[in-house]
Amino acid sequence: MKERKFRKGVKTGLSRQKKDLEVSKILFDTENCEWASFAAQQAFEKALEVVLEKFGRKAWGYSAYELLKVVESFLNIDVDEEVSEGTKFLDKYYIISKYPNGWISGTPHDFITKKEAEDAILYSGKIIRFCESILHR
Repeated sequence: MKERKFRKGVKTGLSRQKKDLEVSKILFDTENCEWASFAAQQAFEKALEVVLEKFGRKAWGYSAYELLKVVESFLNIDVDEEVSEGTKFLDKYYIISKYPNGWISGTPHDFITKKEAEDAILYSGKIIRFCESILHR
């Protein structure tokens, strides 16, 4: 059987995604809550993509919740409710954290709170750990 070749990110696990999460923590510490939220969202979205690609499924789309549903059905696994809720929570930051017109008025910096950014980082970490557990099976 021919060995499947994966993109570099798959062979190295989730090191890039963990670094993205670290960047989100640095942004949080400097009170850039909108960018901290976006970086956290990107970190776990990329982690889900790595899981899918490792098992031979092309990841497509921008909704991590939808990617998680694909992981769940494709790998026939049960997903913890907190992980599922985390993807829904974090998907909200894909648009509103980076585009100034994501709000009726003001900018993302005006609306994304420190608590929301902190929650985004916590959820992202949990989802990345969930992805790691799948990769180490």
